[in-house]
Amino acid sequence: MTAYAGELLVSQILPIITATVPQVARPVGAETFGELVQDTLAIAAQMVESCEVRGKQIIPNSVAYYAIQRAKHGRRSLS
Repeated sequence: MTAYAGELLVSQILPIITATVPQVARPVGAETFGELVQDTLAIAAQMVESCEVRGKQIIPNSVAYYAIQRAKHGRRSLS
């Protein structure tokens, strides 16, 4: 991941995820909201990395939206 993509992830995508995940996603089992936010951020990082490899534009709102949707539906970064 490039420095630009990392900065984008931390400065624009993370605040969206932090504000939204506790409202829309439910923890499964012994998960906490903090762990759920971290896992959603890991999903977003994978998406950003994929966009970079493919040479596509990184749109922070879209990355955050789709990462939150995956977490909301029970998908985790390792599944």
